Amino acid sequence: KKVILPGNNDVVYEVLSPKINDNFEFAIMNLSPNTSSCSNFIEHKGYEIAYILSGEANLYIDEDKFTLYEGDSVKVPIGSRHRWENITNDDTKVIFAVIL
Repeated sequence: KKVILPGNNDVVYEVLSPKINDNFEFAIMNLSPNTSSCSNFIEHKGYEIAYILSGEANLYIDEDKFTLYEGDSVKVPIGSRHRWENITNDDTKVIFAVIL
């Protein structure tokens, strides 16, 4: 199921979880070139595990910036403020799970 959040047509989520209201979210985030996942940092009560399927992305966690490339993975700690950004001219795909 594809989901586009209001106000950001450049980010498309492919929801892979059987239920959206479960305590586990599994999805692919498609970041268009020169876009970010959100304008403000987000945080959630669970932790997030992500893997770069293709492209590259900057991941901001609190005050730190990490550049991730195809094949890299990361765990975002519980309660961390974070945001994804694609500053390249190519699409980026990130598969991730959030365990609440």
